[in-house]
Amino acid sequence: MADGEKLRRKMIFPYTFTSKVVQFPFKLHLKKHWMFPWFIGATVIVSPIFYLLQKAANSEANVKLWAEKRRKEEKHYKHKEPVTPAQFQFQQRCKTSQTTILKTIQCFSILTR
Repeated sequence: MADGEKLRRKMIFPYTFTSKVVQFPFKLHLKKHWMFPWFIGATVIVSPIFYLLQKAANSEANVKLWAEKRRKEEKHYKHKEPVTPAQFQFQQRCKTSQTTILKTIQCFSILTR
C-alpha cells in the first residue's frame, strides 16, 4: 500500500459506535419512515416550551418558595417528643425479642411497672 492510499472497504460488522453511525442509512430513514421527520418537527416545536418551563422552575423566586416549603416540612417532621428512659428500654427490648409471643408480652409488661 502506498502512502496516501486509503482503505475504502466496509467492515463486515461495525464493532465500534462510530462505525455504526457511519454505516447507518440516514437518507433512507428520512425518506421512507414517517417517524424521523415528525420527531425532528416535534422537537423543534416543543423545545421552546420546555425552555420556558425550565426557566420558570429555576427562577430565583420559585427556588426561594420551594426552599421555604421544604424548611417548613422538615421542621414539621423533625418535631418529636423526647423519649423517656422507660420508653427507650421498651424499644430496645422489643427490637431484640420479637421472635416469640412470650417475649413480646414481657416487653409490654415493662410499661406497666
